[in-house]
Amino acid sequence: MDKLLKIEIDSFMEMIVPQTFFNKEIFIKEIRGTQEDILPSIKEGTLMQLKALSIIIIEQGEMNIKVNQIPYLLTRGYLLDTVETHIVEKASFSKDFIGYQLIIKKEFVEQAMNTQPYNIIPYDWRYPSKKLLSEELDKLLLELQRIKERIESPTEHRLKRLMIINAFSSFMLELANIYDRISSEYSSETSNNKIAKEFLRLIAINVRKEHNVSFYAKELCISPDYLSRVLRSTNGRNATQWLTETLILEAKNLLRHTDASIQQIADELNFSDQSTFGKFFKRYCRKSPIEWRKENK
Repeated sequence: MDKLLKIEIDSFMEMIVPQTFFNKEIFIKEIRGTQEDILPSIKEGTLMQLKALSIIIIEQGEMNIKVNQIPYLLTRGYLLDTVETHIVEKASFSKDFIGYQLIIKKEFVEQAMNTQPYNIIPYDWRYPSKKLLSEELDKLLLELQRIKERIESPTEHRLKRLMIINAFSSFMLELANIYDRISSEYSSETSNNKIAKEFLRLIAINVRKEHNVSFYAKELCISPDYLSRVLRSTNGRNATQWLTETLILEAKNLLRHTDASIQQIADELNFSDQSTFGKFFKRYCRKSPIEWRKENK
């Protein structure tokens, strides 16, 4: 029932007015928190699915964003990469934010990667945020500047597209080296961290239908008590708290972004009836669903 906005890269370019672009295939946008609105034509909280590879590199400040309903607070040195299977909510930025977004059409990525002798992106796209080392951040910003320079070079150069592809390939090779480091670190993660990440992935997919901790514990092949202990040790909250907070976020999204009735939302979130949903929502939000919608829609 969410209003999901599926966006082609050329439409997105018209919305964001990129500073540097080439043939509606690749573009770079500098993002500053002092800008009034990054995407003025899109309401805050809108769910979007961009049919392209998007890479955001944060140089300064904070960025709040939800990807597949999971919230991320990203600061200097973080990278966020999303593909067309990710559902992204419009982000918000601190006033001192400085970052760069690189968006590339799928066909352009494939052509650039076909020049490489092997798959250079050995990364699990379920985890879109990555923490860069200081030297990695510097290298990627330098590679990004090189892409920008190639795009802005004289248009009459007959091999311009190939030059841009080569610059982008160089950027991706640096990125692949970073992914390789991160993958190695993830493979050596503690068992508890792996359980916590898999739990967050499961609730993002299933929370509208499954509200009981026992369902998630069974999926993870552990007991409900052990799951809650693991989550408290890694994130400071138990499984019930995570489920409740995520379910409230889902309810708020439906109340704000759809015209569904309270009964329809109760059904969508698998509550036994409208009254049960209303009591649950008011217990945690101190307002009824109708009151909250009037104030926030």
